[in-house]
Amino acid sequence: AGWTKSCFPTPRPVVRTSSGPSGRDSVHTRLLVPAELLFRLVGSLGGSTPMAARVIPVTSPKSDTDEQNIQLPCRCDAPLKARSDEPCPVYQDITFDAEAVIKAAGAAPRLDAISFRNHYVASISVMQRQARPEGLVWVPVLREKHLMRDAHCEDDAQATTTLATSDFTNFDSGLCGVAAGDDEGLPVGSLRFRLRQPSPTWRSYELKHVKCIMRK
Repeated sequence: AGWTKSCFPTPRPVVRTSSGPSGRDSVHTRLLVPAELLFRLVGSLGGSTPMAARVIPVTSPKSDTDEQNIQLPCRCDAPLKARSDEPCPVYQDITFDAEAVIKAAGAAPRLDAISFRNHYVASISVMQRQARPEGLVWVPVLREKHLMRDAHCEDDAQATTTLATSDFTNFDSGLCGVAAGDDEGLPVGSLRFRLRQPSPTWRSYELKHVKCIMRK
């Protein structure tokens, strides 16, 4: 089928002797065909050529967490002491630009969760800026929540935490998209975290990498 003699190596005869049932030695002759020749012969006859095993790497499925969430633009201020004397309350405020939040949400915005990495904060409480007949006031929405099992031990002092706003009380998840404010400069819907750390071991503490999340 178009092959030349030079295409195939010459088969080598092999002679092997063995004893049959009668006890006589018999001679067996067979041809050893090189693997290269075998593959070519199979291919010329239209058969399938043996292939080497293919290793398929096993990878973890892609996480769809980011695809299921919308990160709402927010501004997280540095911790601020309420007084100059010690000890004193330490606050960290989160504010929203209503126009940017509505654009990111693509519809009516809704604050469903808040994620952050702790930095030596023992416990927190959260308040939301809301409009009341007497004006804008801070309304407690989350009472004391401990972030460290032991305020004097740093085992979990830098753990990542996600707060679901469905666990808050008196909380309005849509206020992050409302453009209204007062003389204090903090718009309605702003959040104020009160940070507590009773241990004198840690000189500074705060919440880092704060993300405000809307579930799709």
